[in-house]
Amino acid sequence: MTADELARAVVTAPGFRWMSGILVRATNSNAVSWRLVYDRHPETVGSPHYLDLTDPATAGCLLAMVYERWPLSFSRENTGEWTVHLNLLGEVDRPFEGRWFSGSTLGEACARALVEGPV
Repeated sequence: MTADELARAVVTAPGFRWMSGILVRATNSNAVSWRLVYDRHPETVGSPHYLDLTDPATAGCLLAMVYERWPLSFSRENTGEWTVHLNLLGEVDRPFEGRWFSGSTLGEACARALVEGPV
C-alpha cells in the first residue's frame, strides 16, 4: 500500500477518530489542506479526505489512537525509519512478542498499525 493509499485508508480503520490537530488534505487538484480544531469529521469541507502522514501533530494523534487500541505498544525511530510495535499479549514482561509496523515517518508507521493491525 502506498503512502497516499494509506493516508486515505486510515480514516476508515478500526479505532480511528477525528481529533483536533490532525492535518487534512483534500483530494482535489488545488491540494488544499487544513488543520482540525474540533474532534469531528471534516465533512463540511467536502470529501474524500486524506491525512498528512508527515505532519508531527497528525502523527501524535495517530499514536494516541494506537495506544488506545493496544495500550502496551511502543514506537521508536532507528536510522531514519519509524517502527510501531503492537504488544498483542498485553503482558509487560514479554513486550517484544507482537507485530511490528514500519514507515518513513511516525505517522506512516502508526497508520499502518491501525490499518493492518489485528481487529
